[in-house]
Amino acid sequence: MDVMFLDLTKLIYPKIEWSFREYAFNRPLFMISVSIYLLLQSFFILGATFWDKNSFIKTFTAGALIVLSYVLICRWAILIFYNDFDGFGNVINSFSFFNNRDFDEETSFMIMSSIISLFTLANWTLAFFRFRESEITKRL
Repeated sequence: MDVMFLDLTKLIYPKIEWSFREYAFNRPLFMISVSIYLLLQSFFILGATFWDKNSFIKTFTAGALIVLSYVLICRWAILIFYNDFDGFGNVINSFSFFNNRDFDEETSFMIMSSIISLFTLANWTLAFFRFRESEITKRL
């Protein structure tokens, strides 16, 4: 049986033709994946500043409840105002921003990755100040 090794140089060199069988990620997908990973990590670090015991479980539960409630509230609002999702989709498609195709896929992934990175840095900064504040109060 022939076992192929994963060539990690393909993660860095985006100029080579991309094939799912040969590569793990193309460059924009790799950047957005790393950004999302760091964002999730920053959420758990920030959660550790709020809860002393079982911080992972409490942070995961709080995040899951926030995401679930957000999705349900958005779903109910769409159903109340538009009666179905097709009407909402037609309204969204009518905006000129979504019809404008000036951005290619790599540019849009770069913008999303930059926004996610800004949120990550904000969470890390807030967690740093929370850890420093808790260290000062423990000394007193």
